[in-house]
Amino acid sequence: MLEIKQNYFLCLFCLFILNGCGGSGGGEDAIQNQTESLASTDSEVTEENSQTRNIPKNFSYSTHSTIMLSIQVNSVNGEFLANTGIKVFLPFNQTLLLETQTNSNGWYQSDIFVPSHINSLDVHVNAMGIINEASVKIINDTAHHIFQ
Repeated sequence: MLEIKQNYFLCLFCLFILNGCGGSGGGEDAIQNQTESLASTDSEVTEENSQTRNIPKNFSYSTHSTIMLSIQVNSVNGEFLANTGIKVFLPFNQTLLLETQTNSNGWYQSDIFVPSHINSLDVHVNAMGIINEASVKIINDTAHHIFQ
């Protein structure tokens, strides 16, 4: 019987405490006011606030970027290898980004969309007699490699 009374009082106490949390000065109104004040703050990176926050001028919150990919495939004799298959992978997990082929001059050139944090791409070409795999560095938003 004593145990039932203790449980009863514990339940009433918890109910009293939880009811007190919804009183004036808190709740949804306070949360909405905080949200509105956060939304009104200046979140753009300007020259003034970049200096005070040590943020580079060209900083962007973007997680992807566009780079120019340029691949040329030549035979051992220096002849262009037309219609040669090309596969481009992310270097850290070998996710296939692009599967294409060279044009009649042995070139492939296009803008591709990649994660911003990577600094190289793994490129494989379907050609025999040449080194057909390379890790291509991304420099100034350009990745260029000549296979021969």
